[in-house]
Amino acid sequence: MLSKQGIYTKIIYTKPANKAIDNYNIARIVRCNFTDQNTVTLVAAFFREKSKGYPVGD
Repeated sequence: MLSKQGIYTKIIYTKPANKAIDNYNIARIVRCNFTDQNTVTLVAAFFREKSKGYPVGD
């Protein structure tokens, strides 16, 4: 969708500290960079899944 508007995206995933990806289920965008060449770079980091009684985002 963005490429139709001339904007190109790159997504970079970080690895969790202990490399146990099964314990990290929530990916969040932690940085977003724009360049003069109409490129958006999104950096996503994985976070531990919080308990169901604890709202995500707090």
